[in-house]
Amino acid sequence: MGRQRWRRSPVRSDRRHLERLRAAWPGWTEDWAPPTVVVVMGEWEGTGPWNRSPLGDRGRSADDYVLEPGTLGVSRRLAERLTGWNERYGGETAAWLEEGCAIARDLQREFDARDLAVEVLFHDDERREELPVRDRPYR
Repeated sequence: MGRQRWRRSPVRSDRRHLERLRAAWPGWTEDWAPPTVVVVMGEWEGTGPWNRSPLGDRGRSADDYVLEPGTLGVSRRLAERLTGWNERYGGETAAWLEEGCAIARDLQREFDARDLAVEVLFHDDERREELPVRDRPYR
């Protein structure tokens, strides 16, 4: 009779991964893991940013798709800029896209200043793609 191999439970492994993500975000109090990837994009409902973290980094039952700026610890000024920009969604112009990308870059700077491992993307409606904003000019 051979020895049985002990295998880790996928649930336990998943729980440990989520605990590591939470530990990397000081002060995180939500039931679900903090995001590792977010996207700034205009949308009819909600202000965003939107959670684009890999599914393995997200809770199974969490309602964490639309992220409230306050939950993320975003500065009030930046949250107001994001809300104002999103309220003008529907009439996309080059200036509107540039403003959105500038907001996304500022969000990346805020996360970086707090040493949070979050990648910020910007959804460009014209290009129909989500591009990382860290250290990158928009146009």
